[in-house]
Amino acid sequence: MTSREPEIGSGAIVTACDILGDMSHTDLGGLLVEYLPDFSLRVGTKSNTLLSLKEFAASNRQYRVQSDLGEKPLAVVLVEEAIRRVGWSEQTKERFERLERYLNLDGYALVKDQDDWGNEIVTGLTVAMPQFAELPETSSEVEILLARHG
Repeated sequence: MTSREPEIGSGAIVTACDILGDMSHTDLGGLLVEYLPDFSLRVGTKSNTLLSLKEFAASNRQYRVQSDLGEKPLAVVLVEEAIRRVGWSEQTKERFERLERYLNLDGYALVKDQDDWGNEIVTGLTVAMPQFAELPETSSEVEILLARHG
């Protein structure tokens, strides 16, 4: 990511970790070994592991990790892994809607598609302008001259 791209905030990070909490403890451990091999976690329950991950990721938003698609901020990887490994379902719908609201505020959007049955699914993450941003409309020189001279 370049410095021109927005930073994912704590709300989206914590929500993505909550979604990742649907993974088994073993799968969650594998995810951490893949992206944070030197990260010392609190030993114990899955909830302690998730809490440690939330604290670390929220405090180090631009901490970069190596993924199979190159180096990325940990926050981006956590959101992408929540989408890829857990996914949008009836059980995760509420958390994904919350994640989407946080991401929109941070300048990101979830990429959505439809499955074979017409159900909405989340397929990825993209940088986007928030829909509520008021951008000035642009006019062509002809439109400006016509408006000015009637």
